[in-house]
Amino acid sequence: MKKRRKQLFFMVFIFLLAAGCSFIGDYTGKPKTPDPFVVGYANMSDEDVFCTLIKNHFIEISRQNPHIKVEFADGKFDSELQSRQVQKFIENKVQVIIINAADYEGLVPAAKAATEAGIPVIALNVKLAGGETIFVGSKNYDSGKLQGEYMAEKLPANAKIFYLKGTAGLYHSVERIQGFVDACLAKRPDIEILATGDAGYVRNKAKAMTLEWLALYPKVDGIVAANDQMAFGAIDALKLTGRQAGVIVGGIDATQEACRLIKSGEMSQSVRQDGFGQAEKAYEVVQMMQRGEKIPKEIILPFVSVTADNVDDFLP
Repeated sequence: MKKRRKQLFFMVFIFLLAAGCSFIGDYTGKPKTPDPFVVGYANMSDEDVFCTLIKNHFIEISRQNPHIKVEFADGKFDSELQSRQVQKFIENKVQVIIINAADYEGLVPAAKAATEAGIPVIALNVKLAGGETIFVGSKNYDSGKLQGEYMAEKLPANAKIFYLKGTAGLYHSVERIQGFVDACLAKRPDIEILATGDAGYVRNKAKAMTLEWLALYPKVDGIVAANDQMAFGAIDALKLTGRQAGVIVGGIDATQEACRLIKSGEMSQSVRQDGFGQAEKAYEVVQMMQRGEKIPKEIILPFVSVTADNVDDFLP
C-alpha cells in the first residue's frame, strides 16, 4: 500500500511539474501577474529616427492595454548612461526590460544584471553580444547584402563609390558593411570605394562628409549609406554641388521620406527594416510573459529591397 502511494505521489508530482513548465520553452522565467505590469524601455536615442519610430509605435500599441505601464529612458547614444538607466529599472523592480542598445557589447553587463535579478530582457533591434535575452529584430547582414546585390547589378563597369558607415562599435554597423562587401565588392572587383567614413547614422554628418569627398573626387557613380538618414545627407550634398545626375544612392530603413525620394527618382534603393513590426513583436512578447507562455529566443523580421519597381507598395 505504501509503495502504491509513493508511486502515485511520484506520478502526480511529475504531472504537475510538466504542467507547470509547459509554457517555459526558451524563456525560463515565471508568469508575471502584477497589475500594472511594468515594462522598462531603454531606448538607444530619442534623436535616432528609426529607434524613435519603434518606440512611438510601441507606446501606441501598449496604450491599448490598461494593465501595462511603460517607463522610458533616452540613452542618447551613450552606453554608460544606458547601463545606468537599466540599473534603475532593476532597482524599480520592473517586470521586463526592453533594451535597444547603443552598444551591443557595452550593454551586456546590464542585461546580465537584470537576468540575475530575475527580470527578463528583450533585446530590441540590436542583438546583444552576450547574456540571456530574447532578440526581436532583423539580421543586419542581410540588409547590406541586399544593398550589395542591387549595386552590383546597377553600377557601371569600373564604378567609383562612397560608403557612409554607421556608428563604430554597433554590431549592425559592422554587419551592414560586411553584407555589402560580400554581395558587391567580392563579385565586382572593378568597383572601387573612393572614400568611407563613420557618419554616425546622422544626416548632417553625412552631408558634411559627402561634401568633403565631392571636393576631392571629380567623379562618383554611387553612394551607399548604412541608413536612410545618411543617404539623405548625401543627396543634400549632391544637390548643393549640382552633381546629382547619374549617381546611384542607396540607404536602409525605407522610411516614408526615402520612399518618396525613390518615387521621384532622387534615390535609387532603400532596404526596408520593419520598425512597426519590431514594436508589435516586442509587445507580443511582453503579453506572452504576462501569460507565462512559451517564447522563442529570437523573432526575426526579414529585410525587403525597395526600388522604383515596388515603392508604391510602401507608400500610403
